[in-house]
Amino acid sequence: SLHYNKVMSYKHSYLDRPEIFAVNREDAHSIFTPSFTKGKVTDLSGKWKFSSFQRPELAPEDFYKTTNDISSWNDINVPGSVEIQGYGEPKYLNLMYPWDGREEVVPPNIPTKENRTSLYVKDVEIDSIEGSVFLSFYGVQTAFDLFVNDEFVGYAEDSFTLSEFDITKYAKQGKNRIAVRVFKFSTASHLEDQDYWRLSGIFRKVVLSVRPNGFIKDIDVKTKMSPDYKKGTISFIIKTEAKRIRIEMGKNVVETDASGASTEVMMFLSEPKLWSAENPNLYPYTIIALDENDEVLEKVDGFAGFRRFEIVDGVMKINGKRIVFHGVNRHEWNPETGRTISIEDMEKDILLMKRNNINAVRTSHYPNSEEFYALCDKYGIYVIAETNIETHGTWQNLTGKDIESQIPGDDEIWTPAILDRAKSNYESFKNHPAILMWSVGNESGGGEILSRVAAYFHKVDKARLVHYEGVFNDRTYSDETSDVESQMYTPADDIEIFLKRNYDKPFILCEYSHSMGNSNGDLMDYIRLEREQEQYQGGFIWDFIDQMLYKNGELVYGGDFGERPNDSNFCANGLVFADRTPSPKLQEVKYAYQGFAIDVNEEFFTIKNLNLFSDLDQFKTVLIHEVEGKVVAEKDITGNIKPGAEITKRIPFTRKGGNEAFRVSIRLKSDTLWAKKGYEIAHGQWYSIAETTVGEDSKPAEFITGSYTWGFKGKNYTACIDRRTGMLTSFRKNGKEYIESTPYPSFWRAPVDNDRGSNLTAQLGRWSAEGLYTRPMGCTVEVREDETVVSSLFMLSVTNDDYVIEHGFTEEGVRITIKYLGRESIVPEFGLLMRIIQSENDVTYLGLGPEENETDRKEGAIFSIHSFKASENLTPYSMPQEAGGRCDVKWAQVGDLKFTAENEMILSVLSWTPEEIESAKHHSELPPIKKTVVRLLKTRTGVGGDNSWGALPHNDKMARIKYDDSFTFYLS
Repeated sequence: SLHYNKVMSYKHSYLDRPEIFAVNREDAHSIFTPSFTKGKVTDLSGKWKFSSFQRPELAPEDFYKTTNDISSWNDINVPGSVEIQGYGEPKYLNLMYPWDGREEVVPPNIPTKENRTSLYVKDVEIDSIEGSVFLSFYGVQTAFDLFVNDEFVGYAEDSFTLSEFDITKYAKQGKNRIAVRVFKFSTASHLEDQDYWRLSGIFRKVVLSVRPNGFIKDIDVKTKMSPDYKKGTISFIIKTEAKRIRIEMGKNVVETDASGASTEVMMFLSEPKLWSAENPNLYPYTIIALDENDEVLEKVDGFAGFRRFEIVDGVMKINGKRIVFHGVNRHEWNPETGRTISIEDMEKDILLMKRNNINAVRTSHYPNSEEFYALCDKYGIYVIAETNIETHGTWQNLTGKDIESQIPGDDEIWTPAILDRAKSNYESFKNHPAILMWSVGNESGGGEILSRVAAYFHKVDKARLVHYEGVFNDRTYSDETSDVESQMYTPADDIEIFLKRNYDKPFILCEYSHSMGNSNGDLMDYIRLEREQEQYQGGFIWDFIDQMLYKNGELVYGGDFGERPNDSNFCANGLVFADRTPSPKLQEVKYAYQGFAIDVNEEFFTIKNLNLFSDLDQFKTVLIHEVEGKVVAEKDITGNIKPGAEITKRIPFTRKGGNEAFRVSIRLKSDTLWAKKGYEIAHGQWYSIAETTVGEDSKPAEFITGSYTWGFKGKNYTACIDRRTGMLTSFRKNGKEYIESTPYPSFWRAPVDNDRGSNLTAQLGRWSAEGLYTRPMGCTVEVREDETVVSSLFMLSVTNDDYVIEHGFTEEGVRITIKYLGRESIVPEFGLLMRIIQSENDVTYLGLGPEENETDRKEGAIFSIHSFKASENLTPYSMPQEAGGRCDVKWAQVGDLKFTAENEMILSVLSWTPEEIESAKHHSELPPIKKTVVRLLKTRTGVGGDNSWGALPHNDKMARIKYDDSFTFYLS
């Protein structure tokens, strides 16, 4: 029974009634566009007349009348969200409903104080109305009324699925007025509490179709493989009132009389090529509807894929092989147009995924545009197809988790709408071989209603699995609702413990490795787990693209449009930036997700083929020997390894000593749809870093004693030490001064997003002052045979612990050693910070790269010589934070200065200090560039990434210093 009170001051027949979600809307069916029709298909994208109001009662009720003069109305782009085009404010929220703190709304009631209502009108010419006329809305947020030629046609909800209306009886030949009234909030809003920008309007295309009598209404394509994969069966179930149907698939042609409203045609193939992400083999087909004279009424082109996806003994398998999802979650997003994206945007996403070894996508958290699924079919991407259901804010809030308040739970009031959403998801995309699982929805608790959604999917589709993570928090109907154990952000160690309980379902992480800002630390822990635990079958990184918007030319996040409350930059969790520029994090993801496990040491290399269907000899394999970052030998070692097999071979090169590396590189042998010949798809490396010391033949620099300054003169440099502080105040090379201000110990890095979320910034906050504010306790000078050494003692400002800095001056340069003399502590980092002149902007180094890397995100980096500019090295994460570091660096040339580690070091060269970076909330707030900041570090705490709201970097990646720890590098 219904249990809500109608509290709206504005009366609408359906808006506040959860049991009414569609009026006069056509039944859901497969989405396709005829390649030929005797009718006409017209895309109505473009300018529409538009007016928008804060609440529905402010909007004219008769706006749709053809007698209205709307010439003075504004124009708006369709598709496109209204807020992004200047009507109301975009609002970014994660869990909260948009009215939180503004109005108390008890479900299923809806807000009355604010409910943006947007009116769209377009006059359209229709040449002919022979047959049937349809208006198809592919995405309208959140609910809308449709009027044609002064008549009410229908109403629809569900923002992300097709809403189609038969307007034949309303349309006329000639000019037709189409009017749409869009409401931002309805009872449907309670079911659409996704983590995204809250927008409204007609944000996907609108299509007007005139279809001939006998048009094709629906196509259902089902493929089936024999147990030995030798024979394939394809079934076409066609809904049409045409007289005859012809189906063409290669040399197979079948023509038959149409039998009533639904006709089934079967074809048989011998040894069909199977579809998978590795080999996305597709079979093109054409379905033709014919009239009684055998004239073509309509043609529809499509692609079929033959594959089998199933669970065998608790393990998911595709075409008989254990599948591992190397996936991402993906929002539809464009920083200029928001949720309105182009086919070009979709294809860019797919290309980036394929080039970085991403093989799977979860359509978080709603059905995507149909074109995206077709691209996944074509390029080879496994898909979890999510239904447009999320009610996160009803069951989780600051007080904890309340199962009793969750929607839908067992509340029958929501059953019709929720089942309809599932049906729309299935019917729309059922013919795409890329879809392996239907997802019930996201973060909507548990309960019986969602178990019915799973039952529906199981009933209509025997060839796919059903996924739902939400039963993790309410397991009442866990077995019925999800075929797989799906969790979010579970640490790898905890997954292993879970699986040891003899759990009988496959295990995936539908969200993991939260990619917010400088993140994705320890991703490889999950990869090692998937190689050891058969039932752990991978996961989906959150997420693919930053949800940021342009404002005055700058990418901004929640709160930057004045919207309150908001969830700040939690919308920026992407492996790629909002403009689809790859972030440095992809370097690690590409390595983690590669299809070959490559282990190299100083004598042998091992390659294991992790692919399911691809042999190694499909690629070119090269072994490279580098010394001091330069290639000294290269050998083509292309050979074959079958999937699942491995080889170990001796390295045929002779070691040269010093800083050297052996590297295996696997590359494309020929062009593919997604990359050119020679593109590297996998690599593995071994490298060694030699120790550097003051040589026995070194001579001390010339020592000059001053009253306040000790001076030193080498072959091509001079330096000064302040006798009162013991600090380096000058370093001139070839007569040019390089020190912008006195170097000091660096214990602090600018917090990354994960530091803020885990409260690590507060826990280690005292270290932000320790390097900046220290007390000199005295210094001494000693002239030795090989160097002249100034030893300076300092006291830290907060703990009163001590440290020593030694400057050893030789003819060639300066040895700088910092030694910690305090209690054992966890620190953000430990080393030395030098501010040098701005002109020293070009950096070349021997170490891990080419992209930034961190102590817990460096396994995918390559040890070689790399270069960058300091002024461009602060990665443009949504909020300025620590970035641009490089690990395992032997030496770095910063302009004319060279820094060489005694062993290896972590290098940071930026244009700002950590304090300046931390103080800015946007990159435009950073001060003008006036210096180059060089940090040379012994150790640094990892960035973490298991999640961004509590998880610390792993224990072994927390930087620890203890009494007598020291770090040495050389300046020349």
